[in-house]
Amino acid sequence: VVIGKDGKATATVKFVARLGNQADAVELAVPVLNPGSRRRLIERAQISGQGQVAIQLPEGRLPGSTMLEVMVSTTSLSELKGAVDRLMDYPNGCLEQTTSTAYPLVVLSELLPEMGVTVDEAALKKFSTAGVARILSFQTSGGGLSYWPGGSEPHAFGTAFGLTALIEAKKRGYDVPEAALARMASFLEESLRKGEIKEEMPHAAMADADTRALFVMTLGRLGRPQSAYVPVLWQQRGKLTPFGLAFLAVAVAEGAGDRALLPAILGDIRAAAKIEPEQAYYEGDRAAGWSMGSPLRTHAGALLAYALASPPDEMRAKLLTGLIKRQQGGSWGNTQED
Repeated sequence: VVIGKDGKATATVKFVARLGNQADAVELAVPVLNPGSRRRLIERAQISGQGQVAIQLPEGRLPGSTMLEVMVSTTSLSELKGAVDRLMDYPNGCLEQTTSTAYPLVVLSELLPEMGVTVDEAALKKFSTAGVARILSFQTSGGGLSYWPGGSEPHAFGTAFGLTALIEAKKRGYDVPEAALARMASFLEESLRKGEIKEEMPHAAMADADTRALFVMTLGRLGRPQSAYVPVLWQQRGKLTPFGLAFLAVAVAEGAGDRALLPAILGDIRAAAKIEPEQAYYEGDRAAGWSMGSPLRTHAGALLAYALASPPDEMRAKLLTGLIKRQQGGSWGNTQED
């Protein structure tokens, strides 16, 4: 190995072959490259007027190996770029991962340029269409959606979560058969009548009442309101976590139940939050990163509730700021959180 004056190393490699009294050889000069390790540094700031964003570049970086991308946007949507990029590259397997990818591509297609995400429109449509079709392929004979491809047992939360994407896709002209939606809706209604949700994965760690509140919200969006369950769930609110309360607030805001309940429901959601001068957030065990046990999911649900069910107040901005601050490397940690 020879190191030149420029600091670059070159290795001389010689190959020799012999067969009897015949011989041949070749000698090559091969540059020695330092692969290093790839690092992605993200700094962000909200600026009004003049301001600075400082980036601490690592020492010892290889010349020509650094790329700087600067995004300037008038909307907080630009904060979602890393999460959307990650979802589009993720190898989907289960129902949650499939829905987590298809849902934002369906509902945010017109907003992706605002985030700095550039995609071919035809490819995006093909990708989102395939995602919608894949969600439909999880449907079981009982109407609900299985958690894994080819499964025969419906997953309660997964069915309602998958429906969030299918309902929005239907509004936007995707091929979502009414019969398939009706069978899913019937599964949700039957589960509500049982009074207890049992069809969850072992790592779900999700309150039964939270799932039923999600069902009430989802059925309302399908044009099958379940107003009678709203006061029951509210009376039994000790069984609801802030995640379920968020669904209940959205369900009432969208037409199910008595709107006079909204201030009290939102008050309970607020009371469970950790509130600081600039942000609000929810504490809790991330359950080893499982998407079914995340305080970030609660956080996003609370933000949705305040966005849809509350007059504008400081809690919206604090929840949004807190959610963005929970990002690591541009995303939140798993597909459902993103």
